[in-house]
Amino acid sequence: MTKENYLDEVMIISLLNFESLKDLRFFWLSLFGVGLIKPAPGTIASLLTVLLWWFFLSDLSFIYQVALLCTYVVVSILLYRSFAETVAVEDPSEVVADEFAGMWLALIFLPKEIASVAAAFLVFRLLDIGKPFFIGWIDKNVHGGLGVMADDLVAGAVTSLLLLLAVYFITS
Repeated sequence: MTKENYLDEVMIISLLNFESLKDLRFFWLSLFGVGLIKPAPGTIASLLTVLLWWFFLSDLSFIYQVALLCTYVVVSILLYRSFAETVAVEDPSEVVADEFAGMWLALIFLPKEIASVAAAFLVFRLLDIGKPFFIGWIDKNVHGGLGVMADDLVAGAVTSLLLLLAVYFITS
């Protein structure tokens, strides 16, 4: 990235601020402004997801959580498609709806136990930040609203799978 491109990107990102929350698309995609908290907005959004899941969502049935998550993902993809036309940066860090969806997906399959939830948070953040294997491929090659959500959803699914396998092998 050239210095000029970097400066353009910084200027565009800096335009996403508290004033941007007036745009309902950005309000939703930034998780009601959480994406504006610096540093590490994705980590903060993931932590908020853990708290919301623990206190409000974990007691809902599995099927109801899956239905709500699917609805959330579809709405977020559609809003991002429209919102992306207003910013020139693909997947700005202020957009944290994807972290919310991925972290939620990781938690849906796990028991409501502090150790599992803490492990899910740590594994999800490692996978989301490091983007190993096909998660990184998705991040680089799938664009638009689906691309923004897909790598985090895969990271959430892999998180859950890894933890369920770990529990299975530890207790066997």
